[in-house]
Amino acid sequence: MSLHHYPPCRLPDKVIGITSHTDGLSLTVLLQVDDTPGLQIKKDGRWFPVRPRQGTFIINVANILEVLTNGAYRSVEHRVLIHARKS
Repeated sequence: MSLHHYPPCRLPDKVIGITSHTDGLSLTVLLQVDDTPGLQIKKDGRWFPVRPRQGTFIINVANILEVLTNGAYRSVEHRVLIHARKS
């Protein structure tokens, strides 16, 4: 289990949140605790924001599940951007 928290940052363009990556295990379960944006996924070479909805879960397929399903379920490349005013 891991827990990530990003405090507000006055210079979000100069700080790395979590760089582009895929997750290593089978599934990642992410709880959206509020409406702060930041999570993005990559599809067809472009980054798309994941619109936060408070109280919902986001489930990412990770690398091991992709291997076990022979690519039927693909691991999702994603990143997190820092916000200037919200935590």
